Amino acid sequence: MKKRYLVLILLLIIVSVSATYAFIVRESDTESIITFGSLKMELIETTLVNGEEVEVSDEESLDISHATNVSRIVRVKNVGRHSMYVRVKLNIYGENNGEIYDISDAYKIDTSDNWIYQDGYYYYKYALSKDEITDELMKEIVFDNDIVTTKYQGSKFNLEIKGEALQRENNKDNVLEATGWPE
Repeated sequence: MKKRYLVLILLLIIVSVSATYAFIVRESDTESIITFGSLKMELIETTLVNGEEVEVSDEESLDISHATNVSRIVRVKNVGRHSMYVRVKLNIYGENNGEIYDISDAYKIDTSDNWIYQDGYYYYKYALSKDEITDELMKEIVFDNDIVTTKYQGSKFNLEIKGEALQRENNKDNVLEATGWPE
């Protein structure tokens, strides 16, 4: 009988120890490295001079002294490794004696069918692969001569181009539905 109690007590001790051992929590530190694809884009702004495209310098103003149609060709190139969506914001403004002002009533821009205007931005309909270039966003700016000569005489006109890119991988299939655009 003593043997039976001894076996029972031993069995009870083994069960208690194994049950306690099963509830011991073990912790360890790990390090995860997450890498996002880097996007790189190039804004290409050119103008036609004698029928040839010439790059426009960053500080060049729009010269409308000889014509109301000013050649400005805007494209975007993906110079990164990842497929991306792009959007462009154009800001055309007047400047006179240090004062900067809105001249949106004085010009018109015709854009390519592959660009969609929404919320102040022009979105390119398609994702750009590595080294791919968009169609022209625009080819020229057409100024209203009457408004320019009466309201903005002596002014300098500037075109400011801001481009943004968004990774295509793991995103929506439509540029307008894609998530992650800066606010």
